[in-house]
Amino acid sequence: MKAQLVSRLEEWPYSSFRDYAGLRKGTLCNQKLSHQFLQVNFNNFYQESYQVITDELVQQIL
Repeated sequence: MKAQLVSRLEEWPYSSFRDYAGLRKGTLCNQKLSHQFLQVNFNNFYQESYQVITDELVQQIL
């Protein structure tokens, strides 16, 4: 979305977003492992993914 290649996160077929959001049952990511290590509420993943995350916050996470 940031590069304006798509208008919605779920439109990019090469992202794991659709798997995590429950829109696809793919094998692009290991969801079981990510649920163990990531501090993400996967029940609200879709809604929270559309909240604005600043570049500063991304740098802090990295």
